[in-house]
Formats: sequence, C-alpha cells, structure tokens
Amino acid sequence: MLSDLGNDLGQAANPGYLMRKYPWLTLSASAVAGFAATAALVPSKEQQALRKLAKIEAALNPAPPPRKKDDEDESSAESAKDYKSRRTSFTRTILGEVIKAVQPAILSMLTAGVTAKVAKPTEEEMQAAAAAEDAGVPPHN
Repeated sequence: MLSDLGNDLGQAANPGYLMRKYPWLTLSASAVAGFAATAALVPSKEQQALRKLAKIEAALNPAPPPRKKDDEDESSAESAKDYKSRRTSFTRTILGEVIKAVQPAILSMLTAGVTAKVAKPTEEEMQAAAAAEDAGVPPHN
C-alpha cells in the first residue's frame, strides 16, 4: 500500500503523464500559472512610468550635500560665504533673465538697421525708376 502511494505521487508529479491523461486541464493550468507569474514579475505600464518619473525627479532635485559640523567660527564664516555666493548667483540669474528678455529686441533693431542700409537705393537708381515710370515701363526687380 505504501509503495502504491509512492507510485501515485511519482506519476502525479510527472508532467508527461499528466499531459497524456488530462491534456486540457494541464494546458489551462500552465496558462494560468504563466499569467500569474507574468503579472507578479513584470511591472505594469503605470508602475514603469512612475519609476521613470521618480528617477527624473531625483535627477532634477538632488539631495543637498551634508553640512560639516566643525568649529562654530568656521561654520559662521562658511554660512556668510554661502549667503554671499547665493546672493551673487541670484543677481546673476536676474541679470541673465533680463539679457535674455532684451536680446530679441536688440537683434531685431540690428537686423532692421542692416537691412535698411542694404536696401536703400542709390540716387541714380531712384532717377532711373522715376524716368521708367514716366515712360510707362514697368519697373524690374
């Protein structure tokens, strides 16, 4: 009786035997097992997008460097330097933004000046155009 139980368990664990005896049950069980494994191991598109966003956010907002805790004199001097450097960088940032805002206007003024100087006809060209207009000849461009 114990040997029969061992044989039955051996055949039950044999996938070839189960496939021959119960083909549809074995096929459906393997499909369900594959689906469950895929659902457990492969992240969804939403999870993938959230991971990408977290990486982008971490890259854009890095953690501040740790502060050193040395003597009080050094830390106060460092904090004064930090304040001064931040003030300078803030001023530079504002100045940079002003330059960026004014740059298109300056470029358009320069372009208009150069174009007007190049496009200005000479006195002879203006007289020839006036004479051609009096004669009824259309001007050529």
